[in-house]
Amino acid sequence: LHLQVSTSRSPPPGLHLVTKPVYLEESWRLQEADVTDLLEESWRLQEADVTDLLEESWRLQEADVTDLLEESWRLQEADVTDLLEESWRLQEADVTDLLEESWRLQEADVTDLLEESWRRCGDLLLYVRDLNIKIVDLRGKFKKPKLKKVRMSADAMLKALLGSKHTVNMDLRSNLKQVKKEVKE
Repeated sequence: LHLQVSTSRSPPPGLHLVTKPVYLEESWRLQEADVTDLLEESWRLQEADVTDLLEESWRLQEADVTDLLEESWRLQEADVTDLLEESWRLQEADVTDLLEESWRLQEADVTDLLEESWRRCGDLLLYVRDLNIKIVDLRGKFKKPKLKKVRMSADAMLKALLGSKHTVNMDLRSNLKQVKKEVKE
């Protein structure tokens, strides 16, 4: 294949018109080799740069994640500690308030009960005093009769209690055994 190339440049000295296609092939081969070398160098540099960038990125991300995790744990631990302290303080305050309220209510209830019992005791004492005064008044009006000792048999007593319709004969002495007394010498 002979190519005729019209160039404004003249071929290098020593080359004839017949060698022009060889010159072009050589140029193309050199350009292709240079481009290949340049591409390979570019890819190698880009690959190295990308690898370095990825390693740097991973190192920074790992450091950032580690720092973030440590900071998160520290904050969570501080928050939990603060929350627990706040919770204990509030519970202690609530328990104290509840106990004080309970004591105050119980004291009020006991005070009310004591006042009520004293009032009732006072009322009862007044009632008893009034009854004593009435008893004293009644003693003065009535004289107590003097009672005589009367011997009454069991039959008469039952007859008095049960009435005359019921006749019960009760001989208590008949059921007793008779014991003879021995005389001591």
